[in-house]
Amino acid sequence: MIAILQHLSGRSAQNALNRARISEQKYMMLSNISTDYVFETRVDENGNNDLYWVGGAFEKMTGYTFDEYLAAGSWVAHVHPDDLEKDNQDMEALARNEDIKSEIRTLTKSGEIRWERIFAHPIWDENRNRLAGIIGAVQDITEVKLAEKTLIATLSQTAEMVRTIPDMAWLKDVNSKYIAVNAKFATVAGLQVEDIVGKTDAEIWAEAFAQKYREDDLIVIESQKLRRIEEKQMDHTGRMYWVETIKTPIFNGKGEVIGTTGVARDINERKEAELTEKRRGEMLEKVIELGKHVTESSDLKGTIHKIWHGVHDDLQFDRLAIFLYNSERNQMDDTLGTDKHGQMTDNYGISFPVGADTDGSTFAYLLERPDGFYFTNNYAAENNIPPEHEMHKVRDYAAVAAWAGNKPVAVICADNLISQRPITSEQLEGLRLFAGYAGLAIENTRLNTAIQNELNLQKRAEQREARRRATLEKVIKLGQGVTEVHNLRATLERIWHGVHDGLGFDRLAIFLYNAERNSVDGSLGTNNDGQIVEEWEYSHPLNRESPSSFTVTLESSDGLYFSKNFGVENNIPEGHEMHKVKDFAAVAAWAGEKPVAIISVDNLPSGRPITEEQLEALRLFGGYAGLAIENARLNETIQKELSDEILLQEREKRRRAILEKVVKLGQSVTEVNDLRTTLTRIWQGVHDGLEFDRTGIYLYNPARTSMDGTFGTNDLGEMVDEWHTWISIAQDGKDAKSFIYLLDNPDSIYITHSYDDEHNAQRQHYAWSKRFCRCCRKSGRKAGSDHLRGP
Repeated sequence: MIAILQHLSGRSAQNALNRARISEQKYMMLSNISTDYVFETRVDENGNNDLYWVGGAFEKMTGYTFDEYLAAGSWVAHVHPDDLEKDNQDMEALARNEDIKSEIRTLTKSGEIRWERIFAHPIWDENRNRLAGIIGAVQDITEVKLAEKTLIATLSQTAEMVRTIPDMAWLKDVNSKYIAVNAKFATVAGLQVEDIVGKTDAEIWAEAFAQKYREDDLIVIESQKLRRIEEKQMDHTGRMYWVETIKTPIFNGKGEVIGTTGVARDINERKEAELTEKRRGEMLEKVIELGKHVTESSDLKGTIHKIWHGVHDDLQFDRLAIFLYNSERNQMDDTLGTDKHGQMTDNYGISFPVGADTDGSTFAYLLERPDGFYFTNNYAAENNIPPEHEMHKVRDYAAVAAWAGNKPVAVICADNLISQRPITSEQLEGLRLFAGYAGLAIENTRLNTAIQNELNLQKRAEQREARRRATLEKVIKLGQGVTEVHNLRATLERIWHGVHDGLGFDRLAIFLYNAERNSVDGSLGTNNDGQIVEEWEYSHPLNRESPSSFTVTLESSDGLYFSKNFGVENNIPEGHEMHKVKDFAAVAAWAGEKPVAIISVDNLPSGRPITEEQLEALRLFGGYAGLAIENARLNETIQKELSDEILLQEREKRRRAILEKVVKLGQSVTEVNDLRTTLTRIWQGVHDGLEFDRTGIYLYNPARTSMDGTFGTNDLGEMVDEWHTWISIAQDGKDAKSFIYLLDNPDSIYITHSYDDEHNAQRQHYAWSKRFCRCCRKSGRKAGSDHLRGP
């Protein structure tokens, strides 16, 4: 209405009113259908009011015509005497350029008292800064006021009933304004009854509660039905508790809702019991689900992780620690804990002894009974915890033993130090129940782990046996391979490839045992690129007073030497090929009771460890290698003996052939009777028949003690006449040396392989470079025993 009047105060409103005054018929119609009228009053400079114009149901409401009303004293003369002061206050507000809304009693022409609601808006003179007029509307609210009076009477009766109710009770009008409250209500509100009546919820209760109460009132008024609610109530001390609120609509004689009445009964004890039971049920369901969850894990650490999250995340403890009971050492082994920020910490490796006189006294208490449970509301004070300790300032603290049957397996400790929340009874019950699942889960995990470990051991044993069998098969094939050859070098090469390629060692060396010199002699080795190398020149004497890996290997009962740190244990200097060698093995290769070789291996290039399978394979292969080497040696000995026998047979054959040839040659030279022909046939027999390159025939001359030449041979292999030459043997000259030897040793032969060196022959001497027998200078052939025996 005020907004409308503000709009009407403009020029458009004035024009509208002028047009309204012109249309009398419209005024009459407005008068008949309305209980309101509008007016305009002008105010002069002295503050005098002059009713200028009215419209609407003016005559119906006042009983006056406009002129009669003015003549009877206008507005002021008709205000009820008891309301004149209020009317003056309204005029003062208008004079301050303020809108007013007021309820005032007036007198009609017949003297009847009517209640009227006034809406007035000042017309302000901006130039003179004063009130120049008033435009407004008057509404007849007499019937409303009479209804309120009746309502009050009705409500008064209800209010009297409200005061007798022992529970919190009240009476409100349709605007949620309190009409009556009882003493219980006032006590809860912390006010006097008279301080509450006439006020709304917003003036008494906290905003959230007041808004909720108003919303419930509106639901009751609009639905016209009783409303029952269980809700939280807060008294003036801040105490929160549960109430059951019943709100009922109040009707007048016409069936209209004229207010509400309500009762709130304290049901906190019952409600808390219900909620406690509900929370307990929810907690039980949660614990059952958590129990199923923690028993799903198959490894111990995974199980403990799930237990930690169950207690921390689901049971909502700020901090916890899980300790496993070690029955062998009678101690609690820490696993997972919680830091000051509520984050999981890894505490594995920390242990506490269990005993009444130790820090583990709580543990001892818990482990004494299957239902072991410990709880305190003042842990730090009761246990004299120093300020620097992580348990300082801990108040509520709980610890529970986790059992599996009659066997204690763990202890779970929990507190709410971070949030300082008290530990609830539901949390305690949940922790106690969950500990049962946790104990079974831990024990099942341990049993599962033990079974799994046993299965893994069995599997590893089976795998190891399978590898061992595969290794044996490989060694057998390798053994067959090394025993297929009969040559020592080829045997050693196959042994090298068997160890390097077949058994997978990075490097190896094969040393042959030399019984005559009591040493081990090198044969084949390996360079750092994994390639085979010759090491035949290497030899190492065996000395018990200065033992080495060789002596240790040969003297070992199983013929095996193994070191995990060979370079350090044997003080190998830097730069040596064995420096930095860690895993090293050597195996003796025997043939029966006879050591024949040593095979040494390492994995220096790759740094791989030597496995048990490799060691066993090396030991077994060493047996094959020993037999193969010994067989090769025996075979070579046999082959040599056979070769020697063949050579003897061939030599004997050649000797017989030469003898036959000599017999024929002998017959040929004896068939003639003159010396020169005889000597010629002798030369031809030696040169052509016995196949010497050069031949010289000397006749002994006892008269002058010389060897006289006859026929010789030039460098072309042709016969030459040397009858003019002779060599004195009277003196022991260099040219007479061989002649003197032959004359002094009948039926003998003189042979040398370095004639020129032994006789100091000069380069131009006819016998220079006779490095074999004198007769073979031209071809340089070495004279054999058969060859020499021929003449």
